[in-house]
Amino acid sequence: MNTPEYKAAFTLARSSADLSKVTTDHLFGYGLKDFEPTATTLEAVAAVMRWQALRFNGSWDNEELDSIRQLGKKRFIIIDGEFSVVPGSYNPEQLNAIRCAARMF
Repeated sequence: MNTPEYKAAFTLARSSADLSKVTTDHLFGYGLKDFEPTATTLEAVAAVMRWQALRFNGSWDNEELDSIRQLGKKRFIIIDGEFSVVPGSYNPEQLNAIRCAARMF
């Protein structure tokens, strides 16, 4: 996950979008040392952000958001539901590899 993808996920997390139906099971344990990079969606990352960093009073825990950003750089490969990625994020060779990997799920 790069910076534009992180910003898009955080914008989605801050919005009123209903993310209750988004599956995040594949991201459980993303903070563990042996967690392998995985293909995911912006919606799933946004749901994790809400779960991990949104406080009960409506404010955001910046330390937790920074942790998601740092870990997500190497562990989250962002795709959308149609196996495409945020425009400008990856070169053509990386796109082909991501799409092939995403179809295996």
